[in-house]
Amino acid sequence: MRIAAISAIVAYTLCVAANAHTPHHVVDALAVSPAAADDQTIYVLSQNNLLRSEDAGGSFKHLVSGLTSPYAWTDIAVSPLFASDHTLFVSSDGGGVFRSQNRGDTFAPFGNLPNQQTIGRLSTIDFGEDQYLVAAGSERGLFVSPLSEARWRRAMSDDVQVTAMSQPNYSRSVALAGDAAGGIWRSQRRLDNWVRIGRLPDVGRITAIRWLSHASGAEYALVGTSAGGLFRLESNSAVIDVLPLSTDWPDADVLCRGQDRSRSVSDNSIQDIALASDGKGIFVTTSYRAAWYSPDQGNTWRLLDNGISCNVQADKYRIPVPHFREVDTAGKGRIFVAGFDGLFRSNDYGASWITLEVLPVSLVRGMAVSPQSENGHRVAVTTYGGGAYIGSGSTGKWRIANTGLPTPRLSDIAFPQSGVALTGAKEAFVSSHDNVQHWAAQQLTDRSWTARLFDARDPQTKWPMQIAVSPEFEQDGAVFMGLRRHGIWKSNDRGATWQRDWEGPRDYVTSLQVSPDFAIDRTVFATIRQSGVLVSRDGGTTWQSSNDGLVSLPNIERQRVPNHNVDPPLERALQDIVLSVSPDYATDQTVVAVSNAGVFVTKDGAKSWRQTNGDPALAVTW
Repeated sequence: MRIAAISAIVAYTLCVAANAHTPHHVVDALAVSPAAADDQTIYVLSQNNLLRSEDAGGSFKHLVSGLTSPYAWTDIAVSPLFASDHTLFVSSDGGGVFRSQNRGDTFAPFGNLPNQQTIGRLSTIDFGEDQYLVAAGSERGLFVSPLSEARWRRAMSDDVQVTAMSQPNYSRSVALAGDAAGGIWRSQRRLDNWVRIGRLPDVGRITAIRWLSHASGAEYALVGTSAGGLFRLESNSAVIDVLPLSTDWPDADVLCRGQDRSRSVSDNSIQDIALASDGKGIFVTTSYRAAWYSPDQGNTWRLLDNGISCNVQADKYRIPVPHFREVDTAGKGRIFVAGFDGLFRSNDYGASWITLEVLPVSLVRGMAVSPQSENGHRVAVTTYGGGAYIGSGSTGKWRIANTGLPTPRLSDIAFPQSGVALTGAKEAFVSSHDNVQHWAAQQLTDRSWTARLFDARDPQTKWPMQIAVSPEFEQDGAVFMGLRRHGIWKSNDRGATWQRDWEGPRDYVTSLQVSPDFAIDRTVFATIRQSGVLVSRDGGTTWQSSNDGLVSLPNIERQRVPNHNVDPPLERALQDIVLSVSPDYATDQTVVAVSNAGVFVTKDGAKSWRQTNGDPALAVTW
């Protein structure tokens, strides 16, 4: 049973990373090394994982050491001197800012911001002699610290919500910022004194600002907005002129592959602006398309999207999610675009693109250990996109076990008896009864035209995410299945037929555990995203909420704040609770609940919970 506890913890650490999307990797933030043409280093945030690539996206390493915040990671900023100081920063939506001085191998908190730990955006500002880190609050506030040491100060009043920052133009050391109301601000040197120099009406928030230099030597900035397209800000010593640029994009009615074509699209929502490595061209991403390219500083545009894809899921959320977010260049014709459908790279100045694998298909989704047999224990592992693997406890050898699988993307797995394994896949319950030599899939969705026509009650995919079995499976055949947005199902005949035990709110079942004494106490535990813990004491026939004493993260079903990178689905996933039941539950009535808010223990059968906080009286060992 020690394995059961470990499996629960492993499942919790992976539940956010391999959340509920089709096999693609939502990239929430992208940072490219200033020396990427030589060191090929980039960083991404994907589904709350911070990853580093040192081969221009060919492979990625998961960075975790020292990143102790329980909240969502929101942004990445790389030092302008990265080639020599190896420094980068990452912000969180509640845990402040963390710094690494060894390319991300280890991190530590970077001081305490003044009464503010909720950061949505990070920028590094280079004035040549001085470098600063700028942190914009998710909802308010702007904070500045020297890059070399954590000395934070408040740089702007809390009634301004900063949503974009620019690097300075070096001739006059002027930095620009944009806010959620369309305001444009200017500051010099120490970033202490910010003055609003204008406001763009009816354009939404400022999303991006980039300084440019004209061939004549004049300097100006491109300003992107969330609803009004692009503007050019021209500056001399006395006058600021803001000129709208045409966003009558060519072929503007063409949507990329995988997009919801029933939507009426107005694509004036600028997400990011990047300068081509030659210093002349401009790349732009919008909510619906990437990458727009202008060779003449914004006068004409063409769409470079050969190989870039969309995903219809981005159009389905109640809170809008952009298809594309950041764009950045890395020298030698290399460009990166990050978005909902993943990370894309061009090696030929945008003429063609390839999709990069950010999260590996071998990411573990489930693990189970078989009962003892004459050949010892076996371990079964399911993955995000690589199918199933079976390992021998006696030899340590592994084999691929994918014969008969409907898809290599699997969820949880159970090993209820020797020779029998159960797992879940998209719209299917999958089982093997021959020592996992072959799998057989049972479809959970009626695909007949009559069902599609008349069964509007279940429009969403039935996807088993959690599987739990009775300890007496060989005798009672009891299996429970927690589905994505379709509640909890039960089978009393080893999965041959199913009945829906509990439907409840259409959200994710994040944990499912059966009491070790199920044959006697008939107890089953479940957790539902945003609904907490449920308990059934009659074998799944009825369910009751059991949240007394649980202090979970607040409900983050909120409007997306302008300078907040994280997808709303991921924010909700961070509230997930995973359970582990004591092997001596019949006598100690102990269950452990793990969440981003901490570890909780019940010793009265889930009637009440207490947060451990290092209390030895609540210590649990099994």
